[in-house]
Amino acid sequence: MIQFRAIEREDLEALRDNRNAPMANFRQHKPLNMVNQEDWLNSMSRGDEHIMMAVEPEAIGTKRLLGVVGLTHIDWIRHNAEASIYMFVSEAGKGYGGEALRKLLDYGFGELAMHRIYAEIWGFN
Repeated sequence: MIQFRAIEREDLEALRDNRNAPMANFRQHKPLNMVNQEDWLNSMSRGDEHIMMAVEPEAIGTKRLLGVVGLTHIDWIRHNAEASIYMFVSEAGKGYGGEALRKLLDYGFGELAMHRIYAEIWGFN
């Protein structure tokens, strides 16, 4: 079982390290540094176009970052958004990603009343 929480500055180092891991393939084409991570967190915190959340185990007192999930490019007029999910490579195969995606879709369609949630999925995933 997982839960979502706000992304904190202390999460950024782990996010950077995992995004730069050799097995990670993402949209960026260069290694990220802490300045990039700070800029990303600041951009996600401004406005209401993006909602990003940390994913961690649901156990009380556990603060172990498993990855991040969210809705981006939210169009509040047309009620659509892009799903974004990034789980740490070390957590692969444990079912966290599927659970996080289901929970994100429940949030988007149920609580935010989205009509359409889309995603770009890489073939290797």
